[in-house]
Amino acid sequence: TEIYTLSLHDALPIYAVYSPLSGSPSSKTSYLLYVKGRDLVRNSFSAAKLAIEGDAITVAHDVGSIRTLAQAPISASGNGVLVYQNVGDPVRQLVWMDRTGKQTGTLGDTGLWGPPRIAPDGVRVVAGELGADNVNADLWLFDAQGTARPFVQRPGVSEAFPIWSPDGSRIAFWSNPEGVNDLYVKPVNGITADLLYKSPNAKYPTD
Repeated sequence: TEIYTLSLHDALPIYAVYSPLSGSPSSKTSYLLYVKGRDLVRNSFSAAKLAIEGDAITVAHDVGSIRTLAQAPISASGNGVLVYQNVGDPVRQLVWMDRTGKQTGTLGDTGLWGPPRIAPDGVRVVAGELGADNVNADLWLFDAQGTARPFVQRPGVSEAFPIWSPDGSRIAFWSNPEGVNDLYVKPVNGITADLLYKSPNAKYPTD
């Protein structure tokens, strides 16, 4: 199995797996497999020309992908055996666990949640969730009682990588209303988010 990264038209790079069928060098029996939307598809592929040939054919539906790394959980062997991960409906559940690893509670409903960030007070939590369009993420804030409220939600815009200030009064995050991940900060009890840092390059707050 060989791994490629390709771009289709003006799309972002796509993680693809090259699968030559055993004993056959023909491009008609060699394929590139990749995830398009939520579908696993294959294209006939010429390794000599490094070019796809013909139309994409759907192999399976509801296959997951790691969007931030442009990767997908797929692999193919030299004899044509394909392995992939089916994700189906969103099933990630945010849970509280104690220091021994015992689950002590849950937060919110199941969904496409990103990594949660616990406030310095140890009881409030902020987390991003992929929206209904399966493209843009919104930020949600959980209070001490575990009740969730929208923290930052803008149609057609993503917000992610939330980071608490040391005193727990503000949250920094990236957002892309102009197409580039710029840094913003918003008071926990505030209404609007303020631009913190803007540049042509994508930025991700970590601390």
